[in-house]
Amino acid sequence: MALSKIDVANMVTGVTPVANGGTARTVMTGTPIQVVNSAAVGGNTASSSTSFAASGYSLAITPAQASSKIFISFNGNGGSATDNVSLKCKIYRDIASGGFSALTNSDQQHVYQNAGGQVTAHANFQFLDSPSYSVGNAITYKIYIATSASGTVNLYQESSNRNNLTLMEISA
Repeated sequence: MALSKIDVANMVTGVTPVANGGTARTVMTGTPIQVVNSAAVGGNTASSSTSFAASGYSLAITPAQASSKIFISFNGNGGSATDNVSLKCKIYRDIASGGFSALTNSDQQHVYQNAGGQVTAHANFQFLDSPSYSVGNAITYKIYIATSASGTVNLYQESSNRNNLTLMEISA
């Protein structure tokens, strides 16, 4: 029977075992690196403007790697008491305190009222952002709201309406 010697040390790709001086860790593309979450209870955010205005939902993440993507998820409750009006939400971003700017294509429309009386429903949406930043820069995301027409819309934060803003860093 013939025996073969396999030179494993020269064939290692990806992760180098700790016993061989490696860290035993590698991050594959698309892997979650970190998650931050904020749950808000108490008070409401109302808007009677068709221009977007900041709500009370804001959360920051400091990416651990260069070129990561940030997955943004908002799960909330919104409402309108005005006929033919809907709650509009948009995500704004600030990198390293450079000022907030709207993310393109992040508009969401929720809770359309056309029957009279108060309507409350979930205002949930997700967005995958590809920000340009330097490692160590904090990136802050904020939910802005507006009304679709003349009337008032709300994001509710009472005890029974727990709202969550979640940010997830995804490896490039």
